[in-house]
Amino acid sequence: MRFALRPVGLAYGLAIALVLAGIAAGCAGGPPTTSTTRPPDTTSSIGASTTTTEQPVVRIGSLFPLTGDLAERGAECAAGVQLAVNEVNAAGGIRSLGGVRLEVVEADSEGKPDIGVARTEDLVKKDHVSAIVGAYQSTVALPVSQAVEAMGTPLVLSVGAADKLTEQGLKFTFRLCAKADWYARAQVQFLSDPTNLGGLNVTKVALLHEDGDFGEATAASQKKYLAEAGIAMVMEQTYSATTADVHEQVLAIKSSGAEAILTATYLSDALLIADAYQKLTMQLPVLDAAGGTVDPEFVEKLGAGADGFLTELDYSAGQKGATEVAARFKAAYGYEMSANALYSYQAVWVIADALERTASSDPQRLRDSIAATSMLPGEHMVLPQTVLDFDAKGQNRFAQLFVAQIQSSKMVCLWPQDYATGAVRLNGAGAAGVNP
Repeated sequence: MRFALRPVGLAYGLAIALVLAGIAAGCAGGPPTTSTTRPPDTTSSIGASTTTTEQPVVRIGSLFPLTGDLAERGAECAAGVQLAVNEVNAAGGIRSLGGVRLEVVEADSEGKPDIGVARTEDLVKKDHVSAIVGAYQSTVALPVSQAVEAMGTPLVLSVGAADKLTEQGLKFTFRLCAKADWYARAQVQFLSDPTNLGGLNVTKVALLHEDGDFGEATAASQKKYLAEAGIAMVMEQTYSATTADVHEQVLAIKSSGAEAILTATYLSDALLIADAYQKLTMQLPVLDAAGGTVDPEFVEKLGAGADGFLTELDYSAGQKGATEVAARFKAAYGYEMSANALYSYQAVWVIADALERTASSDPQRLRDSIAATSMLPGEHMVLPQTVLDFDAKGQNRFAQLFVAQIQSSKMVCLWPQDYATGAVRLNGAGAAGVNP
């Protein structure tokens, strides 16, 4: 087993008591101090590596951007990991291993692929983690997934949507969130049903997106699903993600005959689109592929100007099963739980469930147990799906996406209907309607 051994004394006993007390009160503290003791090389039962003065732990790596432009998003992910670890420990640890506790080892990718790989190697070779949760960015997750494959350590991707991540033929990478192609699929599914847009029957669509990997890949999938649905693409407008103006592109779409616009954005260009949209008094529904429109700054900067825009979400505040954990998260950290935090939280419970079933922290055996995951909705499976399991490529087969509309500066879930918290509002900025 990959255990780290450390002595138990009065201070350590008090620390455990404080952590458990904090959980009972709904408060989550920071990660426990990490031991540097090299774990014993054994995969036998837990009793073989313990004495009356030593306490084993199973280490889990947490790899996210904790500094740089994405530090806030990375911190959300890390907080979700830590909350789940605290709850696993407070519930008695991994019972099949004699109650062994989980311990988080946090690593900062700095949002850079090469740093992410270096930190991953440290987690495996120096900190001896049994599994890693990460990585927020697909650009970091891609080389990290190759690194863990070479080292034989499971990686559970809580966030990272690039299709390629689960299409490399890798055996040690598993993804909880939806892949990029499914965002386009959900956009078209939503548009295909007139009841979702107050009776508006969308037959012609325009595409508007940045010209980088994200925008181009999303647009390729949008075209595929539009064709399957029998919806015509009447125009495609692209722009550089670093552009300062998209007025011409939006103006061209206004006169194209399109009845809706599908976008793939980052924050800066989402703001530019909204600005041009308002100046041109557009009323076409705009549905973004969970891009810049989901960033809190989109609403903060635009205020009422953000109302009406449609976007995709990985998580809805009214999501069945997640309400209680979201309340515990807010009590612990003082802010609302995001999809980033929720999926990172779930990733830990996937690992804990696999540890419980395999009764071993050996990475190979743990990998096989994760591959055999079949978690039903309940206290420890809080994602909006009937079962959590992975296909042969390591993709969560039933990862769910939502469509929401910004109304009065709040995200209101519209689709799927079972999770709806409100109805679409017509003829507002970015809302369902047609140009006069």
